Amino acid sequence: VAILDSGINSSHVDLVDNLWLNSNEQANGIDDDQNGIIDDLIGANFINGSGDPEDDNGHGSAVAGVIGARGNDGVGIAGVTWDVQLMSLKHLDESGIGTYSDAIEAIQYAIDQKVDIINNSWGGSGFSRLLESKLREASDKGIVISTAAGNEGNNLAEIPVYPAAYEIPHQIVVGASDEKNQLASFSNYHRELVHLLAPKGAYTAYFQETNSYYYITGTSFSAPY
Repeated sequence: VAILDSGINSSHVDLVDNLWLNSNEQANGIDDDQNGIIDDLIGANFINGSGDPEDDNGHGSAVAGVIGARGNDGVGIAGVTWDVQLMSLKHLDESGIGTYSDAIEAIQYAIDQKVDIINNSWGGSGFSRLLESKLREASDKGIVISTAAGNEGNNLAEIPVYPAAYEIPHQIVVGASDEKNQLASFSNYHRELVHLLAPKGAYTAYFQETNSYYYITGTSFSAPY
């Protein structure tokens, strides 16, 4: 699972064993797989073009915890799936802000690595034909794209956010459900653009320590469910 986000806490006890490992790269200061990124062992940082996608915001680690925190180990939490490879593709900075151009590079990396799933727990109000085209390319290759609907409480057809508002064949747009299994008040919605709802919050991995957790809400955590 390629997690396009703010990175992943690679030393977290519940995540470290499920990190994707690039079998074509070694930690030697050399671009062994000749993809333009040196030492991209668990993913890449598309903000600075390095092989260090460490999380400095927290959002990406929280998403990773929902998807694939190690289960049945007597530690912390359990993710949706316990046997998974979490690829850290950092395109959001320490403030949680990123560019479409960095996201496009991250998606291309995921395509090149032949991932099964891309998780997009992010969005922006600006339409980008290039971003849509790159996601469509991923879809055409059979990659499933799980995308957060957004937290503005709006009808996506009237006030779109992207990539959620793109109509792409293998993209699943996920809104948030509340404790009564109804649409959460903050969740974006639309009969056709939003495909399903999932829990609005998660107790998940924290990014600044190796064994800490916290509760966080938003469609960003519905999408990884």
